[in-house]
Amino acid sequence: MGFPVDSDSNFTSPSFRVRDTLEQIDTARLIIDKYSPDLEFTPTASAWRRAIKRGKVGGMLGVEGGHQLGASLSTLRAYHALGVRYVTLTHTCHSALADSCGSSEAPLSTRWDGLSTFGRAFVREANRLGVAIDVSHTHPKTASDVLSLSAAPPIFSHSNARGVHNVAVSYTHLRAHGLLSISYAVFCLKKK
Repeated sequence: MGFPVDSDSNFTSPSFRVRDTLEQIDTARLIIDKYSPDLEFTPTASAWRRAIKRGKVGGMLGVEGGHQLGASLSTLRAYHALGVRYVTLTHTCHSALADSCGSSEAPLSTRWDGLSTFGRAFVREANRLGVAIDVSHTHPKTASDVLSLSAAPPIFSHSNARGVHNVAVSYTHLRAHGLLSISYAVFCLKKK
């Protein structure tokens, strides 16, 4: 599917993203079912621990980029019903939810100054549903807004600390009340 592109910032136009995301969720569930002797769908931490004890690889479903919501909280609720347990707010461009940091090669200026009004409603609904908010790819102001607004700790699923790699997609303000998963992509590591 490639990286999302900001379609002239028109977030209300119909797109293929929701349909494609539904197909990707379906494909992931079919693969998990096909390889059930080794894989197990684990929408909760306790389900994941049980899968590990049985010698299986446990995994949850996530949505990479708020574009895939089609600017609809109903879509978030439908994804949750299908087993999605985290959503990344942006990718390499802004979404209806929030500002992106862009990419290492093309950092972006803010559009919403962090979370949009819709993004704030998204955070409240994600908290209500128990969907984790992933702030990887977001502008630092967006990450800061989520840290201030969210009742649950966000995740930085594939980000780095700016001290490790000083690029737009790294963060300077990581705090101890979220989950940070360090990215080992070659371009994200500091060169010696």
